[in-house]
Amino acid sequence: MESGGSSSSGRATPADELIFPYPHRANEEGVLLHSGKAPITITGPSEWLTNIHSCRIRMENDLDHWDSLALPATTQTVAAFNAVAEKLEQVFDILRAGKDDMDLQIRDRYLGILSKANKFSSDLYMGLANATEDVGEKLRHLATIQHRQQQTTAATELFFASLAKGKGPAPVPGGDQPPQAPSGPDNWAPAERFLEELRPLLIPQKKETARRPAMKTPDTFDGAYTNLRSWWELVKDYLEIHEPTMPTESIRIKFVGSLLRKEARRWYDSRARSLERRGNADTWALFLPALLARFTDKQQKLRDHEAIKALRYEGSIQDFLSILEELNSTVALTGSGLQDIIRSQITPEIRRAIYHKMGGLPEDDEALIAAVREAGIIEERSSG
Repeated sequence: MESGGSSSSGRATPADELIFPYPHRANEEGVLLHSGKAPITITGPSEWLTNIHSCRIRMENDLDHWDSLALPATTQTVAAFNAVAEKLEQVFDILRAGKDDMDLQIRDRYLGILSKANKFSSDLYMGLANATEDVGEKLRHLATIQHRQQQTTAATELFFASLAKGKGPAPVPGGDQPPQAPSGPDNWAPAERFLEELRPLLIPQKKETARRPAMKTPDTFDGAYTNLRSWWELVKDYLEIHEPTMPTESIRIKFVGSLLRKEARRWYDSRARSLERRGNADTWALFLPALLARFTDKQQKLRDHEAIKALRYEGSIQDFLSILEELNSTVALTGSGLQDIIRSQITPEIRRAIYHKMGGLPEDDEALIAAVREAGIIEERSSG
């Protein structure tokens, strides 16, 4: 539900006159509270103020949409909304005071409002994605998060462009200080780091030329150790098939998060809050190992190792190797440890077939498995 006063680029078109109501806060149920204070009418509003007003309208529409679905508001979502409302109250007070440096003071709070509004939007639509089991609805909500991030990115880039032209605001006590020119990623201000993380969203995505195969959304995962391996295999397949709809690491992380329940969801939320407090961005390279490490049974590796040692070839080389590879996904045997187990189980006929073709058993793990698989299939067919 976008406001008619803003474009998809994130840049609002200034009007001749702007009516700026007193900002609404939300109660614990996510219902807007009306203060009863009279609005302020601004003639010839600045671009910054027009963008802030459009952002505020989107947020209130989003919260009304949440309420219309009769979904219980989360503490996190309400807190994110009220954090923006607090900033907007500061803008209202600046407008009411009408001082000469009014425009500079508003611009000085601009980035803070954008980033907090983006946080609210992500929290709200992530909640909507979690509340539905319909894959189409999940993806639409995640796409809305991406669209809002694109709007925030575009508006933020315009702000940086104005700074580069020397039109940026001077520091004002109590405001969000504008960032200094970065000398490298390690020295970037939070807003600049935020922009760089969202920059990939501005790259046009390739259009699909073929219809994706239909696949059921994976079941939810509640943290049970015994279910992790099979659940994660399904999730990996799903992410691969739907890769065009999940162009960023953030979207992939949020989608997997929407599949988590109970203990697993509590871990996900706690980790997200911890990263946010430290001002760190999550990445797929960090998230995936953390998820798998947290919900992998620490005793599973020992049990799987014992199962590998007890594994026997009983007439189907495909079954034997499939079970071996599945068990070894946790044990991670390589070299002589893995090859000794394979050599101890293959029949003399399979061994002779490999020697006849290759002159000996391969010393590389993958080459040995491929040779055993091929020779075993041929031997089983000839003896069957």
